[in-house]
Amino acid sequence: MDLDDETVALYIEEAEEHLEGIEDDLLQIEAAGADVDKDLVNKVFRAIHSIKGGAGFFGLDAVKDLGHDMENVLNMIRNDELVSNPEIVSVLLASADILQQMFDDLANSNDRDLTDILAQLKGITEGDAGAADAAPAAEAETKAEPKPEPEPEPVAEAAPEPEPEPQPEPEREHEPQPKAEPKPKPEPAAAAPKAKPDAPAPSAKEPAGKPHAAPDNKLRVSVRLLDQLMTLAGELVLTRNQMSIATAAEDTSQVHQATQRLDQITSELQEAIVSTRMQPVGVVFTKFRRVVRDMARQLEKNIDLVIEGEEVELDKTIIEGLSDPLTHLVRNAVDHGIEMPAARRASGKNEEAKLHLRAFHEAGQVIIEVADDGRGIDPVKVKEKAIEKKLRDPAILEAMSDAELVKLIFLPGFSTAKELTDISGRGVGMDVVNTNLTQMGGVVDISSTIGAGTTIRIKLPLTLAIIPSLIISLCGKRYAVPQVNVQELVRIPAADVPDRIQSIGDSQIMRLRGELLPIVRLNEILNQEPVYRDRETGELRRDRRERLVDRRSTQEESPEHEQRKGGNRRKSFESAVNVVVVLAGSLRYGLVVDQLLDSEEIVVKPLDSHFQAQKIYAGATIQGDGGVAMILDVVELSRFVALDASRSDAVDSERRKLQALENQSGVDKHSLLLVKSGEKESFAIPLALITRIESVESSKIEVSGRRRTIIYRDGSLVLFTMDDAADVEPLLDREELYIVVFGVNQREVGLVVSSIEDTVNVSVEFDRETFRQPGIFGSAIIRDRTTLLVDLLGVVEAVEPSWVQQVDEERLSENAGHNILVVEDSKFFLDHLQQFLEGAGYTVMTAMNGQEGLDELEKHQNSISLVMTDIEMPVMNGFEFTERIRADSRFRHLPIIAVTSLAGDVDKAHGFQAGVNEYLIKLDKEEILNCLDRYMEQPAN
Repeated sequence: MDLDDETVALYIEEAEEHLEGIEDDLLQIEAAGADVDKDLVNKVFRAIHSIKGGAGFFGLDAVKDLGHDMENVLNMIRNDELVSNPEIVSVLLASADILQQMFDDLANSNDRDLTDILAQLKGITEGDAGAADAAPAAEAETKAEPKPEPEPEPVAEAAPEPEPEPQPEPEREHEPQPKAEPKPKPEPAAAAPKAKPDAPAPSAKEPAGKPHAAPDNKLRVSVRLLDQLMTLAGELVLTRNQMSIATAAEDTSQVHQATQRLDQITSELQEAIVSTRMQPVGVVFTKFRRVVRDMARQLEKNIDLVIEGEEVELDKTIIEGLSDPLTHLVRNAVDHGIEMPAARRASGKNEEAKLHLRAFHEAGQVIIEVADDGRGIDPVKVKEKAIEKKLRDPAILEAMSDAELVKLIFLPGFSTAKELTDISGRGVGMDVVNTNLTQMGGVVDISSTIGAGTTIRIKLPLTLAIIPSLIISLCGKRYAVPQVNVQELVRIPAADVPDRIQSIGDSQIMRLRGELLPIVRLNEILNQEPVYRDRETGELRRDRRERLVDRRSTQEESPEHEQRKGGNRRKSFESAVNVVVVLAGSLRYGLVVDQLLDSEEIVVKPLDSHFQAQKIYAGATIQGDGGVAMILDVVELSRFVALDASRSDAVDSERRKLQALENQSGVDKHSLLLVKSGEKESFAIPLALITRIESVESSKIEVSGRRRTIIYRDGSLVLFTMDDAADVEPLLDREELYIVVFGVNQREVGLVVSSIEDTVNVSVEFDRETFRQPGIFGSAIIRDRTTLLVDLLGVVEAVEPSWVQQVDEERLSENAGHNILVVEDSKFFLDHLQQFLEGAGYTVMTAMNGQEGLDELEKHQNSISLVMTDIEMPVMNGFEFTERIRADSRFRHLPIIAVTSLAGDVDKAHGFQAGVNEYLIKLDKEEILNCLDRYMEQPAN
């Protein structure tokens, strides 16, 4: 048989398509049991029948014989002559695996020994009960005779380990315990090498005999998308012709129109072409049904795999790189994360464990979560292992929070032991998983609660071909930093550099909103002489500073001259420091660059062979002016900021001191944007309420009547100023202004300010009375200045009352029947929440901490409809308060809304695990009222 024959190729392709769906269908048949869907059985039957029919035509006798016996079993199931069970489905799955392996080596398929698997299939159809019990032998056979695989990349566990026998408690923390006698199992017909615990499990799509690392170079593209590409190509040709004619005629107006049209077509073409590379993440997710099913049977666990978001799409390159890390995470969750049924019963859990694998979009990225409801990771055991391996100073480990300790499992070398130790579960190879995902531009995070389970969260870019990037300048050359790795941009004024940047040994750290961040000068990594641009001549001059905190001087200035001048002369514009704060895996650090230029989408070009040895570059891109910008790999760059143990501990100690000082204040931390509108007054806007910030030329702001607008994203954005609503200084008349964009009642509006001063995380008490007026919540002392806290919703309401959602009389009447318990230790926020909740008709009860909140629940246990709680509080914080409510059968049905000043991802994850229903910002009046409406409309449980 000529495998290159077109007819044979079409048959193979069709057979592969059939086999691709059989595994998932068989697993659904198994799950249904006696209530099997006959249509599903018929679907599998037709797929096998099609494969068998083609095999007979091409003389593939072994394929035909195996397909025939599989048909017989399926025919009996669909005719109600046989009830499917896990043992029968195991034989069918093993048969499908063998079919896949034969198609991988079709030329030698007739030489395949099918004696054992055919005997098992015939035994099922002839009523031999022992045949189905031999399913493990069939599954072992599918793993026999593996083809040579490419040499794998080195991982933390280089030496192979045997697959552990099922134990009563295969724990993440393997404490000594008596080993249960395993149930007797039939000896496999063919001895198969057992995989390492962390090796990807074979499946119908990735049989053990097939090198799963080999990428599939084929893509399915819908005809609709091809039609769209053809249409766009035609539009591109027409536009090119228009451009040529306009250029020849020197018609500037027509050239401009053609250029605009070309820009539009290019954007649409780019989007369409990127779509051709996109695949649903379900391509990877689906195989885990079989992986979890087989491992659960082997380990004698009861696990329900819940898959969500299979339709979410990612670039094919990312999909291919995602398979192995996800396999590792899922297998670890099944093997080490989830307890045995007996242990779950003893701890009051359902015997059937839940393993969630979900994907969803968030902020232009794809988030993938692997979450189990198992035993969780014990931070104490992690700390003990870190001390044993000398990864951190014991004093620093003692000061770490549980969340910080759990993240230590991502450290290289954390779990390289070749035998199971106290904490060998989750830690095995997690540094490798982290490295592989970060190389794709991903970010990995983990949260775990003892007894409740573990969630691993992965952030990924949509594609690696065209990526949003920040363009920076260094020594007169341009570089690109992928936006997915950029957390924020910081410009430190010259006068603040000595206070904000410090040196510890040879390393430098930066103070950023109460935190200490390691920083590195990019020119040192790239071995380039540091330069600065002369403000008067525009020329690049050599920067002679050895450290960032040194004052820049000229050749003409002598040390004596400098001493005579005295004081801090570091005032010049050129001496300011630009820092790009980036995230590489779990490491957050700053890159010091010369200039921050712009953000743009770039096309990634592969590197020439001369540059491939330079690991710090992820590729290159050609910019609009024809210049080349190298794309920086922030993961590789992070190696240059790695502090040795002593300096890392010193940084941690400094950070702990800062945190201790803040915690002593007992006041919530607030994340604020500091701005100015007039010349003197300072304002603070809660960062969580801001959608984005734009800089604009004042000439582009249009005034019609008394309303300001600006053309913004193909529409008009209505603008407000602080002096529209409040009795404050008028907006300064400047060429460049800033627009703070925010949402009001499902529309976007903007607040115009004259300057952006900084973003801060501060612990301050607000004064509600002294400066309160429309558009102003209150005031606080920030950086030794009286700063007014802006009420964004109040600014809009003062100018356009109809734009703010009002509570009508009917809703006021309905709300009057609901009692809300508000637990908040800050009098400022307690008064604020109470005022607008009562204004919406609710009856409000208050408490100053969690313990007082529990007392109020006891007093009014039958009348409270919803609980609203702060997180940081004395006596009992919001997390513990929530856990106490959920543990009490009288109150566990109550909706709980957490209101906070600063909602980080870690806090949110902690809150949701504790039992919080929603996480909202204290000053977001509109969202809080909308949320209350949703819960008040729901029937009581």
